[in-house]
Amino acid sequence: MISLRNKTFWLILFIAMQCLFIILHISKQSIWIKMSYTTQKYETAIKKLHEQKKELLHTLYELQNPKEIKRYAQEKLGMNPLKISAIKRINSNE
Repeated sequence: MISLRNKTFWLILFIAMQCLFIILHISKQSIWIKMSYTTQKYETAIKKLHEQKKELLHTLYELQNPKEIKRYAQEKLGMNPLKISAIKRINSNE
């Protein structure tokens, strides 16, 4: 026969195990939520980087356009096309 002390021990052990399982379940849920937020943060960062990459590629292709290069040289650098009559020949004998 099971004594009263033995019943009490098993009851306390059962309650303690249930409390432990509850604590572990809460801990697991907390970790899952934290990892979910971290994943969402990284996905948002990846999306922003993809958008930035598209913008930079667009800017690169725009700057590689010969018309854009000519416009930049004339407006920003003050360069103008030379006429053939403006070119002077330098003699190497002098």
